[in-house]
Order: sequence, then structure tokens, then C-alpha cells
Amino acid sequence: MIKTRIYLFLFSSLLLAQSNSEMVKINISTTMDIAFAGKIFLNTTQLASSNFYNEEVVSKYEKFYVRMFAGGNKTVGKILDKQNQALIMYDKDEKKYSQEMFKSIKENNGVPSLKDVTKMEPGGSGDRSGSSDSTRSNNQNNVNREITRIISNDLIDINGFNCRKISTKISDNNGSVQIDEWITSDTSLFEFVENKLIGLIALYGGIHEKPRGSFDWIKAIDPNKKIDSIKGEIIKSSIVWKNDEGKNSFSMTREVLSAVTTDYTSEQFEILKKFKKVPNLD
Repeated sequence: MIKTRIYLFLFSSLLLAQSNSEMVKINISTTMDIAFAGKIFLNTTQLASSNFYNEEVVSKYEKFYVRMFAGGNKTVGKILDKQNQALIMYDKDEKKYSQEMFKSIKENNGVPSLKDVTKMEPGGSGDRSGSSDSTRSNNQNNVNREITRIISNDLIDINGFNCRKISTKISDNNGSVQIDEWITSDTSLFEFVENKLIGLIALYGGIHEKPRGSFDWIKAIDPNKKIDSIKGEIIKSSIVWKNDEGKNSFSMTREVLSAVTTDYTSEQFEILKKFKKVPNLD
């Protein structure tokens, strides 16, 4: 069984590397539930080919006032174009787009001046909730922090992927966070997309940051702690924050619904002519 998986991985990787007529499409569903703000639903589609990367996010808001504050339900995205050496951000609802050349970004130390419209964090300022700096600060103030971790040997099928589950709980005087992750060793399609994205970002001198998992959280708290883990791709994850009274303050689920190879179409990486070019998107 292991040999068969290795052969399949090598075969699929070889096909993807040699063919310009194929691309990989990954569809991801994310739901955030924030105290007083309600639920936010995100559907993300990632497309990667030899010369392009497109990430499109459809956002919907449960509560009316949150939806109004966010500017309404939206479909936004970004394109990295190797052929034209350009980064493009677009808003399908507003029919607008912004463009920045790789050369200009490189001159800015690899940091795009365009706002990344595909990134969202509870609170609205990026995607680094629970950053290592804040974690270390909290760690100094909460000497009673406890970490428990359980790795299951059972295989669970999630959307066609065989996964093993890791359950991690981090608790201290202020409350707790429960992180459940389902991880697969079938990573060829995900590696293809990530490698293409890393290569495109490197062209303008940037650095790709992968979303943080429980392993990163624990290492941020205690870099010297020995942690058992599983190599692979997180197909599904669930995070639940509880305050010191045991009440949920924030939760998030993320699930890969599908990851497939599909025929390449240039239209997937092009901005419609009716879109208006603007300096930056709001």
C-alpha cells in the first residue's frame, strides 16, 4: 500500500511538472463564529498552473450590521502572473482591479503596496490571530499554562482523503483553546500549488507564510518542548476559544472540500475588460 502511494505521488508530480495544459484546483470552506459578531462564511478557490496562481474568496456575513461594516457580501481575489510579472487584486462585485508589477514590489523589499483583499482575520487586520509575539507575552503572564495532545492512529475519510486526527488543548488562567486537526499524507496536489505560489512570490522577493497549525502554536509557547506530530496536509481543522468562564468567545472551522487536477484555461487568470483599473481596492 505504501509503495503504491509513492508511485502515485511520483507519477502525478511528473505529469504536473511536464504539462502546461493542466492546473490544480483546491476548494476550501471556512466558517468563523465571533462573539457578538455572528458567523462569517468564506469559500476559497485556489488555482495554480505553471505560470499563474489565482485565489478567489467569496465572503458572506450572518448579521446585517457586520455585513454593512464589511461593505457587504463580496467576491474578491488575487492573481500572480509570471508571464507579465504582475500582482493583481480584484473585486468582482465592484468590477474593479489594482495591479502592481513584481519589479516595483522587489524595490519595496518584497512587500506589496496593494492591500491583500483575500486575507481576513477576526477583528479585520490580517490573518495572524494568536501571533507568536502575543503568545510569548501571554506565556510570561500565565505560568499555569497546560498543554495536552492526543494523536489518533485511526484513519478517517474526509472528502476522499484518509486522515488521522490530532487533538490539542492549551489552557491557562484566561481560558483555553481546543484545536482539532485531520491530516492526510496524500499531499501531491497541495505541494504543487504551494510550490507554484512560493516560486511566484519569490520572483518579487517576498516570503510565503503558510497558515499556522497546532505545532506552530505550541512551539511559539515553548520552543524547547518536544512535540509528537504527523507530516502531511491539514484537510480539516477546528479551533474553539473559551474564556475564563468557559464560554465560547471565538471558533473557526476550515475544511478542504476538494483538490483536483483540471484542464488549464487562460480565462481563469485574466481580468475582464469591463473591470476598471484603480490605484488600490478598499
